[in-house]
Amino acid sequence: MGSFSERPQLFSYLFFILLLYLLSIYPVRNLRNPGKSSISNGVNKNYLFILPFLTALWANCHASFFLVFVVLLVFIFAEYIKSYLKAEATFRGRLLIVILFLTILFSLINPNTYKLLFYPFGTIFNPMHTKYILEWQSPNFHLLQTKIFEFMLLLTILCFALSKEIDLTDLLLFLIFTHLALDSVRHLPLFALVATPILGKHISNLISLFSEILEKFTARSLLIFNLRQKIKRVDKGVSLNIPLLNWLILLSLIIFLSYNLPHSNKFTSCVKVSEFPLGAAEFIKENNLKGNMFNEYDWGGFLIFKLYPDYRVFIDGRMDIYADKVFLDYLKIGRLETGWEKICRKYKIKFFLLKRDSPFAQALREREDFKVIYQDKLSVIIKK
Repeated sequence: MGSFSERPQLFSYLFFILLLYLLSIYPVRNLRNPGKSSISNGVNKNYLFILPFLTALWANCHASFFLVFVVLLVFIFAEYIKSYLKAEATFRGRLLIVILFLTILFSLINPNTYKLLFYPFGTIFNPMHTKYILEWQSPNFHLLQTKIFEFMLLLTILCFALSKEIDLTDLLLFLIFTHLALDSVRHLPLFALVATPILGKHISNLISLFSEILEKFTARSLLIFNLRQKIKRVDKGVSLNIPLLNWLILLSLIIFLSYNLPHSNKFTSCVKVSEFPLGAAEFIKENNLKGNMFNEYDWGGFLIFKLYPDYRVFIDGRMDIYADKVFLDYLKIGRLETGWEKICRKYKIKFFLLKRDSPFAQALREREDFKVIYQDKLSVIIKK
């Protein structure tokens, strides 16, 4: 799934986790039990002041920073409804409104200033994305990763159904990100990050239900009961520092990734030759090919890494930064539609870096005015 390839979008998942965590502990400390904290032994404090700085950093990494505003609005709306239903004189979500305005203000600290606020809308509502880009299309429920999403979705719904009390904030977040996940494959990881803590809150109800069924209809119920009693006795004699354990697991994961993920100086050696035109890129550099290049859409990012600034790609996987006309021209050339040669002249294209067995490459091979100057198992370079 493209969402987990090496690109800045990965940082958005980390920032999203921090966002959810900072907001989830705030109501516990201030809204649901003002003046007393269930986490910090009665010390009334919160960490919402981090959110504006997080938003500024996020806005300079990826356009998904807009999720800060969405999630904050959900929390504000939910707290307003709770206050209204309880007929409370004071709306206790006022600080969240202040934080919302601060996050909007801090998001302007980027090279594009206020223009960046409108960028996500142009991306989300661009019909070109859903029509041509796989990760912007709805999930295919025949795939394994989508089956996992389906299981998680149904499990969360079941947990909600069995719960005696459902938090409105959790419900709204679940509904919004379920819609986003069903609308686009790209949003499946966000749904997982929202649904996981909700499952953690309510899974005990499901476990209790299964335990009751097991004890009633299974011949081993007595054995299970005895085992459970033994576990309880062991638990009483063992005290685990859960926060410390979590930090140790996180630290171990960071150490593991730092040793196993490729660093920038090792990236080229880790590139899968079966997926990217490493040999063709080296050929272009060594032979100093002249003129503009036409390249495959999914090779653009790699070619930028290998050839920039000596060569500019025709297009790369960041479709949203290209004008729609450029992408349509790319399709017309690749499909050999009427007028494709005129488009090539407009962009002054002198050579084509294509997948070796693509129909476009086969068609150019048959033309006398084009010749193959490089070829390997994956790619071919054809020059006019």
